[in-house]
Amino acid sequence: MDDPCTSLAKAVRQACVEAAIEGFTVAAMRGLCHEGAVEAAVSAVKQVPIEELVADVANAAAGRVSEEASSAA
Repeated sequence: MDDPCTSLAKAVRQACVEAAIEGFTVAAMRGLCHEGAVEAAVSAVKQVPIEELVADVANAAAGRVSEEASSAA
């Protein structure tokens, strides 16, 4: 089981990879050149909702803590 910081880092990395792939693919399908598609991918990464990821990971970590406390009781 990962600590909260590692979980957050993994969630951010995954979200960035998914955003970059989606941004590049959509741009390429719309006919942008390679450089334009890369710019679209970078733009998509910049739009990743970091605050939502932090909240999701924090909520998941809090859930794990309460589950561990319940099972220890």
